[in-house]
Amino acid sequence: MGFIVEAKRTGFYQELTEEKRKEYLSLTRSKFLPTIDNLYFNVFIMNDKKGVLEKGTQISNLLNNLQDKKDEVLTLREPLEFAHGLYLTIKSVGMYNICVTESDLYDIFFCKTLPNDDTPRIQIQLRALGLWTRGIDEVMVDAYKRVATLLSDYDLTIERVAENRIDYCYHTNAVSSPNKIFKETDGE
Repeated sequence: MGFIVEAKRTGFYQELTEEKRKEYLSLTRSKFLPTIDNLYFNVFIMNDKKGVLEKGTQISNLLNNLQDKKDEVLTLREPLEFAHGLYLTIKSVGMYNICVTESDLYDIFFCKTLPNDDTPRIQIQLRALGLWTRGIDEVMVDAYKRVATLLSDYDLTIERVAENRIDYCYHTNAVSSPNKIFKETDGE
């Protein structure tokens, strides 16, 4: 069973039964990523290029519908359902200024204007809660399928997907006083 060496030195670790150690501290128990806060990946749409937003194209129809719903969200100041159980929110990240979300699991960001042909139209942020409770495979596949389904509503398809960024966490908000609980012992 894989445990971080420092975890074995804590009073908290010493107080747990072997079964509870595996449940709370094992690095391999559920094949999920307990030290990943967020994982980002990019989605490229087939035949999507800079300047392709002429009126009447499938991509422009999708982006215009997203923008119209975002305008409603800005007026009402609350998320609204867009499609397939995804809610449009006012979140944005840089040039990715339209966001649909599966709350607490992932955010799907859209860019209206591409600066160049190498920029993806969609960026997906897999959130910590989903990664920790459901596992990376389940959350990533769910997000991918939702994007593919949403795009298919507009006769668009995914060209490729690429990993973008991983945010690591070295903290926990679930423990009120980590310095006390995870304090190293002197071998008593």
